[in-house]
Amino acid sequence: MSVSAGPAAERADPVLYFLRYSYPCAFVLLQQRRIDEDTYRLIRLAALGKGHLEKGFIEGIFSAAFRRLRMVAEGRGKDPWDLDVLQAYFRDGLHNACIDRGEGMYARFSEGFRDLCKVRHATVVARHADVLEVEYDGTRRRVVAEFVPDAKPGDRVTIHHTYAIEKLRKRPRS
Repeated sequence: MSVSAGPAAERADPVLYFLRYSYPCAFVLLQQRRIDEDTYRLIRLAALGKGHLEKGFIEGIFSAAFRRLRMVAEGRGKDPWDLDVLQAYFRDGLHNACIDRGEGMYARFSEGFRDLCKVRHATVVARHADVLEVEYDGTRRRVVAEFVPDAKPGDRVTIHHTYAIEKLRKRPRS
């Protein structure tokens, strides 16, 4: 089955799109003391659409991701903030390939944590208040529904760490 982003993602602000995928990683940066609590809160608010962060500030915090995004963008003749570039990196598997190669700090993480870092396409099998139970590749787990508040059983979503990030829809067959 081929998928595309739902209508909201198609109209998405690239900064918001990037922050939703990156917010779960910000907690890792906080634990590593690479950002402070105030910066973490600012990222959270911006990921929820309740604040604004400048692109340069974001690029400085997530420098490794932007190093990779620039390579993707260069190969496509686009800007790293182009939504197509961001989707190719996060949703379409390029981010996971970096993890599989053990690039950067991924080399130091356990296999279990690297697996959690991957972006997955999952099916919602149940909803419990603000938590979705999802299934992918025979694995079932719970994720926060904060970024996809209207997700319901049967919907396809992407997940990253412990968050559902965006709803997917089936592409019409050509």
